[in-house]
Amino acid sequence: HTIHFKVSLGDTIHIFVQDDGIGIPPESIPMVWNRLYQVDPSRTSKENKGLGLGLFFVQNVVQLHEGTLEVESTPDVRTVFGFHLPIQSETDTNPEEQV
Repeated sequence: HTIHFKVSLGDTIHIFVQDDGIGIPPESIPMVWNRLYQVDPSRTSKENKGLGLGLFFVQNVVQLHEGTLEVESTPDVRTVFGFHLPIQSETDTNPEEQV
């Protein structure tokens, strides 16, 4: 499998990750962000099997940064995940609000 990675900048950073793997069936796409969700364990080899936590954590981090997510998949062809994060300059933030 091949993974492609692309980043573009402006007032928002756009990150796209694409693979040419088994894809995700359309009916499963809304659920890929759910904690512990796995599309179909029988479609994944033991070497590539995960816990179903990765995209759940990604969604939470992106939402904490007021960003958005997208996923587009064609079964047996590819899946593309897009992560869009607004860029804040240091003058845009209040130091008292920073953690």
